[in-house]
Amino acid sequence: ARWAIQDNELDSLTLLPKKLIFAAHNDQLIFYLKTNIFERSALEYQLIKNHQVVVPWQSNEFDNNLIWLKELPHGAYVLSIRFAIQRHNVTQIPFSIRPFWWQTTQAQFAFAMAAVLVIFASVMLFRQRLKLRKAKQEKLRIINELQAIRSQLNPHFVFNALNSIQGLIHQNDLSAANYYLTTFSTLLRDSLHHHTKEFVPLSIELKTLDRYIKLENLRFPFTYSIDVDPAINPDNIEIPYLLLQPIVENAIKHGISGRYQQGILQLR
Repeated sequence: ARWAIQDNELDSLTLLPKKLIFAAHNDQLIFYLKTNIFERSALEYQLIKNHQVVVPWQSNEFDNNLIWLKELPHGAYVLSIRFAIQRHNVTQIPFSIRPFWWQTTQAQFAFAMAAVLVIFASVMLFRQRLKLRKAKQEKLRIINELQAIRSQLNPHFVFNALNSIQGLIHQNDLSAANYYLTTFSTLLRDSLHHHTKEFVPLSIELKTLDRYIKLENLRFPFTYSIDVDPAINPDNIEIPYLLLQPIVENAIKHGISGRYQQGILQLR
């Protein structure tokens, strides 16, 4: 095996460098003894790794003059050698085996950090997907609610509006009937045109409300106004289509219908 000498100081007894450092692939080491040993039992050795005994004292099981250490993982070792008849005289040979790059503390730390980052990213991705799924479900719920709200431009309103126009015709007020019929058809056209849109400019919503209120005003004469703050640009603000219509309808139905000309509707 090859080793790298950390200093130039040699052991006076073994004549080996005091610090033997072997490369990571050297997991089998043979220490050859120049002394003539006539039987294996005459020599004993012990191996300590990181201050823990990994091979207790035992006789040499191979050739008389060599000690063969096999399958050594990286770490710091001390090989102790003694003669069976002189067990108080122990020769110690410290050595170490370098780890492969992936076994180093830096690499293990990097792997641990990478694992933490992967787990963190996986958790964040899962939470993001869960959040997106909930957002999609919430969006679908809102769309369904908006469609339900839009459907409240409902048959009974259409029926009442047509009855009011029919009443004008019976009264021979053809001019008023024609005006409100035009307003009614425009309202239906707008409703069909925008019913697939989730959001429309506030200006369109207000125009739709104005046409709707004019039709209701035919049935229940009242005063109304729609005021927009000058700081607001209705063309640049979008809201769900027909979001305000049920609110206005309830105001007319429950707050104004019994008051007639005394009723006042203000939308700000």
